[in-house]
Amino acid sequence: MQFLYQTVKEIIDTGRVGIPVFVRLIGRIIPSEDHIIDTLGRILAITGSWFSAVPIRIYVQHKENTAQVTATVEYESGQTAIVSLSIASEFASRIDLMMLGNKGALYHDGNNIPLNFDMNIKLIEIPEWLMDAIERSLFVGKPVLIQEVLDVE
Repeated sequence: MQFLYQTVKEIIDTGRVGIPVFVRLIGRIIPSEDHIIDTLGRILAITGSWFSAVPIRIYVQHKENTAQVTATVEYESGQTAIVSLSIASEFASRIDLMMLGNKGALYHDGNNIPLNFDMNIKLIEIPEWLMDAIERSLFVGKPVLIQEVLDVE
């Protein structure tokens, strides 16, 4: 994940896609000691760093007895991200990524990920308030405003 994160960040920094406005990331991850919600938090923190923005609203959906979670996130400058994760039945992780900017687009096909791909990335710290917002949205079953989660604490 670190290589993908850095590659996308470098492309953004060159201005090839302009200002990122939308990200769709679909990931199939191999089971690990991390809970799928922790991985979701990590990816949302990464997405926020690509946008250079803080989320203001988050909606997380997870059906009981499934190994899939999906989050829709709205960021402070109007950007949007949709991240969907599921547990892979095979022995390799896969990430498909689409980023749209105001000047171009970036696509990553998960078939090109090396076998030793690791979803853990330690470059980005996951804010506690982000994990609280994810859990709150899961609990109430609807979108939550980040500020409301911060006000509850």
